[in-house]
Amino acid sequence: ELYEGLHYFDPIGNSYFFEGNLNGQPSQVFDFLYFEDTLRVTGNIGATVTGLTVNYFDVDSDGFTAETDCDDDNAGINPDANEIANNGIDEDCDGADLISGTHELAGVQVKIFPNPASDILYVSADKSNDFSMNLFDLTGKLLVSQPSCQNPLSLTGLSNGTYFLKITEPSTNRYLLEKVIVQ
Repeated sequence: ELYEGLHYFDPIGNSYFFEGNLNGQPSQVFDFLYFEDTLRVTGNIGATVTGLTVNYFDVDSDGFTAETDCDDDNAGINPDANEIANNGIDEDCDGADLISGTHELAGVQVKIFPNPASDILYVSADKSNDFSMNLFDLTGKLLVSQPSCQNPLSLTGLSNGTYFLKITEPSTNRYLLEKVIVQ
């Protein structure tokens, strides 16, 4: 029966509390139904239900419940966590891992962006070094070669997937290799 002050616990431990009223109607048989992120009171209620609150448990005790925490079994993963770039884990629950594209090559800071990319990939250097760029597929096949990073690298015609960009400093033959996602 539904009555003021009722506490209900579902099979996974979430707590539901009814503190409202049934607008003068007597208590009725009811149940809770959770569907498409909405909690509904169902059954033979016959009245407007007000004052229903839901309290979700915080399994990993990081201050975020499963409602907002994308991994409630790991306290290091929550909406306030610091994102660690390029590790394949979404620590801050924003839906994606941070991919950093800033590197150093031959004493020059090189930025590769955006990554993931769709049609064009930009490479910029903080000095006027003229690096060559080569894009390879996962088997090592050379797909695109460009003698300079002065112009963006066209990704048009490439299938969605993972590629490797090799940027080489010509005078020392030092290079950096960056994973590039085409989407």
